[in-house]
Amino acid sequence: MYQVHIDLIERVQRKFMKMLTYRSRLNTSNMSYEDKVKHFKLHTLRHRRDISDVLFIVKLLESKIKCNELLSEIVMRNNTKNTINTDLFKINKWSTNIAQNSSLTRCLSICNKLANPPFNIIFDVGTHQTIKNKLTTYFAFD
Repeated sequence: MYQVHIDLIERVQRKFMKMLTYRSRLNTSNMSYEDKVKHFKLHTLRHRRDISDVLFIVKLLESKIKCNELLSEIVMRNNTKNTINTDLFKINKWSTNIAQNSSLTRCLSICNKLANPPFNIIFDVGTHQTIKNKLTTYFAFD
């Protein structure tokens, strides 16, 4: 998804935040959008999408979502040598933007990002609810 599309979707929540701060009579003269979101204990749409993407992969790997076609597209990396690259999933290189921005590629790249520092989330330990709680905590401080 391109930044233009993300901005269009995020604009909906920004309008909602304006209405919510007006209705709650909150002094917003010096508050940024992110501060308003934190005040009402919400997440940006981008963060919610990232959390949903990771949970989708976790549920797919736990066989809570049964789709053999998608599961066959996921290639797990086995880091037998102590290398710098600690990615969990191998992501194919694509020659087009459409393939590069596909939902599965986006989900796997987010999981790889979260498996590396500073997050270091281990995806094979715990249920999807514990992973969701960790992600919610991490994104609350982003």
